[in-house]
Amino acid sequence: MTEDSSNQIDNKFVIEHAKNQYNNLLNFIDSEHFATNGFSWRDHRHLNIYFIYTIDYKESGLIDIFAIENSTKDEFIFIDGSPKTKDSYEYRDASMSGDVKRQFAFFKANNIFDLGDKEILDESYLGVFADNHISQDDVIRVIDHWIDTFVGREYRKTVKTLSEKPDNLIKISEKNFFADMYHFSDMLNNIGNEQLEDELYECLFAYNRNKWYISACGLGGVLEHLLYLTIKNYGKEKKLGKTPSAADYVSVLSKDCLKEEFTSKDFTYLNICFNARNAVDHFRAGQTSKNLCDIILNGISSSYNDYYLDSLAYHKSH
Repeated sequence: MTEDSSNQIDNKFVIEHAKNQYNNLLNFIDSEHFATNGFSWRDHRHLNIYFIYTIDYKESGLIDIFAIENSTKDEFIFIDGSPKTKDSYEYRDASMSGDVKRQFAFFKANNIFDLGDKEILDESYLGVFADNHISQDDVIRVIDHWIDTFVGREYRKTVKTLSEKPDNLIKISEKNFFADMYHFSDMLNNIGNEQLEDELYECLFAYNRNKWYISACGLGGVLEHLLYLTIKNYGKEKKLGKTPSAADYVSVLSKDCLKEEFTSKDFTYLNICFNARNAVDHFRAGQTSKNLCDIILNGISSSYNDYYLDSLAYHKSH
């Protein structure tokens, strides 16, 4: 993003547009006689919206957007961190793995942005992909998507709070440790394939930002890549042909590699994983799509433990 295009962002217009969009959604919710007192930006409450635009060294645009409470006025704050992120692999690794804490540490260390003692509203954080340049219209499109996401999260949180019993209203800080749970770091280090690592990190980036369709499509490709590396260890990769399908990977793995060790349960399980990839779409409910992505993540972990490690032992002994 050039300095000129950065100057074209009208911060006053953006914050007024965002507030109007927020109020429109609240008015719609109010029309259903729903209690909206707990919403962060209603009535005379004020927010600062931070919009941090970055580019990694592969020229992929990324946006981190979130809100912080302000006691006096609403403000839109556009920060272009791309000059300091575009040449940094450290930043790409943090962003693609969905490690927001490391991203913010990078912002602070490189004088891009320092959160200080300010607290981000829990439901307001969103990370999205972007082009390697951004305009006022792009900002407005992202803001509209962010407002929809922000209000939706606040709505669901309110519904959950209202439906809980008093003795369950204890705030528990929960973090997603799925990467550690699946031991992906150990898996990637053991396999030592940079392309597979990049593919998986990009999928985890999408997963951490609730981009279930993107995540599912990518994770299905990661699973195929892992099965290819497994088959290659057995020296049977030529049997896959030029453009193998998921069915081809399963067929070669069962008939030419594992043979009698590959049971009907293995066949069914892998097919379930690939069917989960095909079942995720843009319109399916969020929790359903997340669960389908989790099935594929489990499939990757299980395929590594059940198939790849045996193939590696075979490869080393032949």
